[in-house]
Amino acid sequence: MNRRQRNELHVVQIELWKKKNANFSSDQMIHLFVNAIQAVHKRSLSTLSNVTVSAVIDRTLHECKEKFPLLSKISIEPEGLHFNHFLDQMPRVEQQEAQDSLEYLLIELFEIFGKITAEILTKYLYQELMTVTYEGAKIKSELPAVPSSKSVKNREKK
Repeated sequence: MNRRQRNELHVVQIELWKKKNANFSSDQMIHLFVNAIQAVHKRSLSTLSNVTVSAVIDRTLHECKEKFPLLSKISIEPEGLHFNHFLDQMPRVEQQEAQDSLEYLLIELFEIFGKITAEILTKYLYQELMTVTYEGAKIKSELPAVPSSKSVKNREKK
């Protein structure tokens, strides 16, 4: 299966998830995407090491920023990945642009996690995505941090 075919599968899964959550506003969908990215991160940690997951997230975010500069508002802090500055931009940016950027990031996370696990992890990430609903998500201004490779490096030095 080539990259285009895999991306199409990722898009189909995300579209199914979006249909499941179709009755929500653009703002709510943006928060759902943030929660979906957090859920994918959490699920990947049950299979892969923290160092591997952190490297994937760092790389994916870096690559996605080139296509969607808005993603540069997602910061990588010593304790993890934060969406606060990204969410603070919502009153000033096009809602569709924000949603598209997060969707692209999610697709790329599926792609890279799939590649490094020979697609074994992909079906579990899809299952995790389908559990993310607005009713099940506690939307907070301060979301749990995704540990970055920088925080892992700091711990290794101690």
